[in-house]
Amino acid sequence: MKVPGIVLVGLGGYGLVYRQVLEHLHETGACRVLAGVDPAWPQEKGNLKDGGIDAPVFRSLDECFAEIENVDLTIIASPVPFHLEQASLALRAGSHVLCEKPLVPLWADADRLQALVDETGLELAVGIQWCFSQVWRTVKQRLAAGDFGAPKRMEVLVSWPRHDRYYEGSWHGQVEMPGVGLALDSIVANATAHYLHTMFWLLGETEAAAAWPTEVEAEIYRSKPIGGFDTCFLRGRVGEGGPRFVYAGSHSSEPNEPVSMRIVCERATLLLGCGDWSETVRVEWRDRRLESLGDIAHMHMALAKVRRMLAVVRGEAVNPCTIASVRPHLGLMNALWAQAPIVEIGEPWRVRSEDGDGWMVDGMRGVLGRVFETGELPSEAGVPWAVAGATGATGAAGATGATSIDLSRRDLTAFLTAHGLGGYV
Repeated sequence: MKVPGIVLVGLGGYGLVYRQVLEHLHETGACRVLAGVDPAWPQEKGNLKDGGIDAPVFRSLDECFAEIENVDLTIIASPVPFHLEQASLALRAGSHVLCEKPLVPLWADADRLQALVDETGLELAVGIQWCFSQVWRTVKQRLAAGDFGAPKRMEVLVSWPRHDRYYEGSWHGQVEMPGVGLALDSIVANATAHYLHTMFWLLGETEAAAAWPTEVEAEIYRSKPIGGFDTCFLRGRVGEGGPRFVYAGSHSSEPNEPVSMRIVCERATLLLGCGDWSETVRVEWRDRRLESLGDIAHMHMALAKVRRMLAVVRGEAVNPCTIASVRPHLGLMNALWAQAPIVEIGEPWRVRSEDGDGWMVDGMRGVLGRVFETGELPSEAGVPWAVAGATGATGAAGATGATSIDLSRRDLTAFLTAHGLGGYV
């Protein structure tokens, strides 16, 4: 059987994780690493040499495909503004694609990639890690089978502080990566996208499908000097008449904690985190039985992604996270940018972190916890820095609540034009 050939695009950042995975798989004979691509790779380093790998490094994917043939899988771990061009090049060159999240910033970009997938018959997978987890795939199967009864509520809490160095000189938190393309980056579009996406994906009708959110209300904030937003609160339903969902996440919250996720069903509650900082998904049954569904093995998710895609290349497995899979999340992201105002959190609530290395919001962790537990958004709870949608500060005349998001209104022409970025329309 032919050993699949792989090209890795992006050798730093998350690409370092893929390099460790590929070193292992290359040495075990599961794949061949044919080349790396990274414009920032120092020329004096020469070839990519990780373990038994000895592969040329090109400055662009164009240059790579001009010299390297028989590429079965292209793994894209570059910044998001490069994804559309690089995924398109790979598909046109006859390669399957595993592209890190987020796939692309714009709905129309996803349309372009879907057209190429349809034209070539190749697979494009998005690296949203929990879709590749056997534990979460089992949860999805058992939810569909009705094992836990009908889901009633789904809730996520993320307290992940990000400091100045995360944003400096980076596309992180920015609307645009100057000279390259749109980023539309935020806490919920990138760093914690998989937590929000998983709530939609778990209730999709097929292995790869995701359900659409409905009745969404949003409040988005920033305390950091960025173009995007670092804090997001969402409330809505998963599917028409489906369970309520709540997302509460912030990069301006201390301390750093593993994610908490809770899925309340008729006969049981599924838990991750929620005071237990292991990576085990637990089931608390109404009759007081306890069940462990296993460890999500977060640190091994890159390995799971590549192994699954090698099986897809061989025709032995189904792509678990397609372009269609991420449409509900992408549609919501574009609708947020189009409709929800970003509210600035300033003094006296904006303070330096305990180590002095970044801006945080005093008391943010408590706000996240209240939203997670009650479903009440900050403006409804009278949080002093909260703004009720586009109406003004809490307590000010005209404050009426969060912004209701219409997911059909995801065109960003007005938003981009207003930000001097009309050339991307």
